[in-house]
Amino acid sequence: MRRTLCTGLALFVLACGGAQGTPGRVSGSVSHRERIALPPDAVVQVRLEDVSRADAPAIVLVEQTIHPAGKQVPIPFVLEFDAGRIERGHRYGVRAEIRDAAGELRWTTTEAHPVLEDGASAEIDIVVRQVGGRPAAARSGPEPQRTLVFECDGLDFVVRQDAREVELYLPNRTVVAPQVPAASGAKYQEGDVTFWSKGDEASLEIGDRTWNGCRLVPQRAPWEDARLRGVMFRAVGNEPGWYLEIEPGSEMRFVGDYGSTTVSTPLPEPALDAANGRTTWHAVTEANDLEVVFETRRCVDDMSGEEFEATVTLRLNGASYRGCGRQLLLLVS
Repeated sequence: MRRTLCTGLALFVLACGGAQGTPGRVSGSVSHRERIALPPDAVVQVRLEDVSRADAPAIVLVEQTIHPAGKQVPIPFVLEFDAGRIERGHRYGVRAEIRDAAGELRWTTTEAHPVLEDGASAEIDIVVRQVGGRPAAARSGPEPQRTLVFECDGLDFVVRQDAREVELYLPNRTVVAPQVPAASGAKYQEGDVTFWSKGDEASLEIGDRTWNGCRLVPQRAPWEDARLRGVMFRAVGNEPGWYLEIEPGSEMRFVGDYGSTTVSTPLPEPALDAANGRTTWHAVTEANDLEVVFETRRCVDDMSGEEFEATVTLRLNGASYRGCGRQLLLLVS
């Protein structure tokens, strides 16, 4: 069975009946920022989805599979659909991914790309992110990147920072800004965007708007970092501290005992129980037996008090763990 990012917390059924409506169209391009050529046999998939429910997998209205055959980004796409299937009050988005000839996910969408908000056709350019982050050879600085999250008055944004530049994930665009001289702190500038950090606080300028006193939020950083690395689901638990990450088309990775234990297994096909909102992955290897159960049931972290959309039960080689988790790549803001 072909594995896609639409694997989620419950089954869905897409009705295909009904009269044909007027034609609709979403077109644009798919590109990435890394200075890396696409694999020779790369496959680009673009989907138009109904993303109205944040607690369930998106419903695919139409998808296009593109074989670039040696061509490089940007890769154009056209999604044509029956406009009669667009429902008032629903939210729609476009998602893209790039796989290699072996089917391994190489780049994927990590943020919302809303379309059809007024029911009209749309033109959209999508920037996909490399799964696993940028390789060291593509980075301008010698140090690994750090992921930071800042909350300002009326604006939240994510920063990936290395020795010489930052990537700023802003509400409507991503900006790569090199470091520039500053009297104090670290200052980065590109075009009309300036980011200036001083310890746990920062300021951001975009055109003629300025946000001062932006606060660092360390507890959000692991989740945003995982999202940027292409992680589909993430869960955490306590006593002893552990976390689990599931990467689509790749693996399940458990890190336990506050980082002293690491177990990775290939990602198996999920067992889906739509009636109970439950998804189960069970992987058995020569060394480990790992079972993960996600249930769409409210969960509260017993140490931080943070609320999550899913309750997670994990069994590893006979030991049981309970925690909370959330879906990352399918959520829309």
